[in-house]
Amino acid sequence: MSHVLLIDDDPLLRDAMQALLTDCGHAVTVAADGLEGLHAAMHRTPDAIVSDVNMPLVDGREMVRILKSLPELWDVPILLMSGAIRSTAVPVVAMLRKPVDPANLVALLDRMTGAKPAAAFDGHAHAADVAGELAAAPGGSAGARCAANVRAHAYARMIRRGVELMRQQKNRLDVIREAGADPRDAQVLYDSLVKNVLTLVGQCGVVRCG
Repeated sequence: MSHVLLIDDDPLLRDAMQALLTDCGHAVTVAADGLEGLHAAMHRTPDAIVSDVNMPLVDGREMVRILKSLPELWDVPILLMSGAIRSTAVPVVAMLRKPVDPANLVALLDRMTGAKPAAAFDGHAHAADVAGELAAAPGGSAGARCAANVRAHAYARMIRRGVELMRQQKNRLDVIREAGADPRDAQVLYDSLVKNVLTLVGQCGVVRCG
């Protein structure tokens, strides 16, 4: 049985897809937005992720960028779904057009969770290219590649901490809104945290030891 993380802010669609995937033999964890999806994936590494693109708090593409910056999630295949976007620059196995064909979704998940060829992931190919360049450069030894890997892990720790701060600030926002107070300053801080995390993602070099 494979563990699938399903992320969508539409509760009716999310429930229907969860029932479909459960009936097909997958263990399914659900999340209602990109921030919940990040937390769920970091808490328990799934075998595959299926996510909507347009979601509150953190959209699907931002979520993928963050997930693929974390070493423990490098090899997790991801499917994105959208009713409007046909392609994406982030490293996913496929972009599915909503409404999603259930048979196609199940077939893709079966292939993804049965065998995960690294060539399917643009991000992995890039990591391999970078490692090759390091090896070919003067002094580009395995030690140099591992030094780059240590830097990647250091960035990953900061990114995980940033995501946790985002969750804490989102909870503060909920409390402020429930109290009927003005949430604008809290929203600005949340948006700043998201921006800082994405900046870290852009700066980190994902290079694995070889």
